[in-house]
Amino acid sequence: MLKDDGVLVLWFTHPTDVAWKTIGESLYEAGYVVSKVWPLQTEMKTRYKRQVNVIAQETSLIIVARKYPRKRLVEVGADVKRALLNHPEFVEAAKTVVEDARRISREAGASPADMMGLILGSALSVATRFEIPGLDRFDPLFDAAATKVDELFVAPLLRKVLAESGAVKLSEDDASRVVEYVRRAMLDDAATRSYITLWFLSRVDLETGRYRSEPLPLSYDFAQTVTKLLGYDIDRLRDIGLVGESIVEEAEGGEEEGEGRRRGKAFYPLMFEALSAAGARTTWARLSSLIPGRALYLAYLALHESGAPAVRASSIRRKVSTWSDEDVADAASTAIILLETVRDIDLGFRQAEAKGLDRFIQGGYRGSEAMVARELAIRTLLHLIPRI
Repeated sequence: MLKDDGVLVLWFTHPTDVAWKTIGESLYEAGYVVSKVWPLQTEMKTRYKRQVNVIAQETSLIIVARKYPRKRLVEVGADVKRALLNHPEFVEAAKTVVEDARRISREAGASPADMMGLILGSALSVATRFEIPGLDRFDPLFDAAATKVDELFVAPLLRKVLAESGAVKLSEDDASRVVEYVRRAMLDDAATRSYITLWFLSRVDLETGRYRSEPLPLSYDFAQTVTKLLGYDIDRLRDIGLVGESIVEEAEGGEEEGEGRRRGKAFYPLMFEALSAAGARTTWARLSSLIPGRALYLAYLALHESGAPAVRASSIRRKVSTWSDEDVADAASTAIILLETVRDIDLGFRQAEAKGLDRFIQGGYRGSEAMVARELAIRTLLHLIPRI
């Protein structure tokens, strides 16, 4: 029996979203506050090499909890989640634990999956610190905490991409506009939150902010846990064409060639495949009801319209005249993030095979052609975002 002033230490392998919520609810109902979450490597790195570099978690979490008095939030209204996401004390607690988790991840050299696991583990720390009179469920607290820590995790990466490492460098004012609208969209819309988070985990180097030459496939268990905790799971993203899957082989029992192997699935966020006749998996009405779907459409139009950015923007606005200004701004901002971090080949610019001097001449031409098209598209989309 643990004394009331004792320290509870749990070893948690975070296998599913249900496990996350169950452990959080159990701690909360028992009166515990999570004071610290530490990563501990419990899987061999070679296991993930056998999965052809599929992103999967290599660490477990050590959860430290104590019985502390909780902060009572008495001014929370009927919409608990929205109130918490805007509550100064709740937001400040989330900022503190995310910065701590980011520091620990950096010092430990954590993989993208393990960094994300630690960030979501930090949501337990935020959620267990507060109580709301009359609220007898843990879920609303944890959902708000997971949403906020995810937004705080992604927001600095958005700014780094736009101002430093992306394909097109934006001014501070333009970058701030884009970040603010994407940040709001992630807080308000679960599909945007899940898709953008997977996009960065798969396609962007989280340290440098630069896009990866080859997107990293995501293991199903990892992607499903993350997206379920963020409110829009991987199966739904796949069903509307925002996520694709591939088959990978995993060795069983060792690393040598010829040993037993089994086939498994890996997942990765898609770009324009969702809009193509061959790749579309749902109706346009359904896809366009989501911010990521609208963002892909605006990105496509911005790349293929003709004229100067202002002319292109006017033409696009007429084509989406039924969308509200807020819908257009959310989609345009999200589209800019995608265009800043996607590969040239995903935009339709393929590198032709060439030899000798032609290789450099042709490569330079193709590269500059892609850059011009990308910049024109991004400048076009900026015209669709109101100044804050």
